[in-house]
Amino acid sequence: MHLYVHIPFCHRICPYCAFFKHTPASTDMKSFIRALGREAESRAAALATNRGGETATLYFGGGTPSMLSDTHLGHLMETLDRLLPVDKLDEFSFEANPATFTEKKVRFWRGLGMTRVSLGVQSLDSGILHLLGREHTPAQALHSVEMLKNAGMPHINM
Repeated sequence: MHLYVHIPFCHRICPYCAFFKHTPASTDMKSFIRALGREAESRAAALATNRGGETATLYFGGGTPSMLSDTHLGHLMETLDRLLPVDKLDEFSFEANPATFTEKKVRFWRGLGMTRVSLGVQSLDSGILHLLGREHTPAQALHSVEMLKNAGMPHINM
């Protein structure tokens, strides 16, 4: 079984993106995280039934999941880990914008058991990044890869 959790928040809405998303200022993040936890709990039986020893992936996509604070992500992961223990997963993936995390945050992610970060790096060309409305620079993109490597993130993709 593979579980996808959609985090629909972005600092800025990129003009090319067709996914459901909005800026976090219009949403009570604490309530959103609680609601996600309640949704997961309401589906706990289905999660347990479908798990059945099969390969499992937990994938946070968006939006920009890396925008979640350590507190919000920690609360959500407490709930999810009870229902689908992270240490039993083959992969725990997370989408991230290079402009939205620090080394401290990456260490927190590794502590949660995260095994893959998928970086939203559409280009390493400043002009193209500007055209796409991206908020990171080529240097930030490359630095984010180094931060992930230094924290021991097993898998990184762009």
